[in-house]
Amino acid sequence: MIYFLYGEDSYRSKKKLKEIIAEYKKVHKSGLNLTYIDVKESDYADFSQNLKTASMFAEKKLLVLKNFFGKSKKEDGESLSVFQEKFLETISQLKEANDIIIVYEDTLPDQRTKAFKSLQKHAKCQEFEFLQPAQLRKWVAGELEKLGVKIDSRALDLLVASAGNDLWRMSNEISKLANYKKSGVIEKKD
Repeated sequence: MIYFLYGEDSYRSKKKLKEIIAEYKKVHKSGLNLTYIDVKESDYADFSQNLKTASMFAEKKLLVLKNFFGKSKKEDGESLSVFQEKFLETISQLKEANDIIIVYEDTLPDQRTKAFKSLQKHAKCQEFEFLQPAQLRKWVAGELEKLGVKIDSRALDLLVASAGNDLWRMSNEISKLANYKKSGVIEKKD
């Protein structure tokens, strides 16, 4: 099975990746078959070898491929496009395999490429776009509620205006506000 996580909102895509890994670790407690492969640093032979190696515990493997759409060349001469081509040659078999492969990009890759189109066709895809203003307000209120704190609408407007769509920064601001105001409602003055 292949998952493809990508998009401009790297905060939510990273959170989704962590959720998948956490679910995998719940089922497969040893964690020995969880492998991260940076495509910039590895070649396809490394990836293929990881898939072929038999597991001691008869567990599914989880392979996370990062920087799949990077453009730099490797020192040994194999460019990332070669990795992509080899991956795409076997994508049908990889899709049917018992193991789980996650192609993770914390940016929006070029959607015109053959690699992107093949992943769209063969993988379970999830794009993480920046939140629209109404979605962002709802997300912030939900995150604060998880921490046991509420926020009034004027304070929420100010918070959204100051941090915008940068959810990494927004998450930090939410943590600070929740720690400052342990109970009650966060107001504009806070």
